[in-house]
Amino acid sequence: MSILDRTLQDYIHEGLDAAGCGDITRSQGVVMHMLDREGTRITAIAARARISVQSVSEMVNALERQGYLERRPDPADGRAKLIIITPKGEQAVVGATSGFDKLGRAWEAVLGPDRKGEFKRALIDLALATGTDHIR
Repeated sequence: MSILDRTLQDYIHEGLDAAGCGDITRSQGVVMHMLDREGTRITAIAARARISVQSVSEMVNALERQGYLERRPDPADGRAKLIIITPKGEQAVVGATSGFDKLGRAWEAVLGPDRKGEFKRALIDLALATGTDHIR
């Protein structure tokens, strides 16, 4: 599984590079993956990623300086801030998705469409059976 994870990260970073977003680190990518479209509080990102609020804050600060994220007031609580993806951040998401899709095509070339479908269903079944607290 760890080999497949590293391979996935390689393809995602290839897509990020192609989109002009190669400066996003793997750790920063995890933070970006934890965001909701409408914005997310740092505490929620930290809980989802299972890392400290301080670490998330540092990564958000870096991603904000890089232009991928921005902070906006939370309409539900004026004291809190939501982390929002910027247009440059959306470009990164498109690049990462492109890399992910390229890996899916490579797997399908090896497995064929039926086995790739079985593999995908098996991974979903395993995630649902054992990793429900990781699924959002």
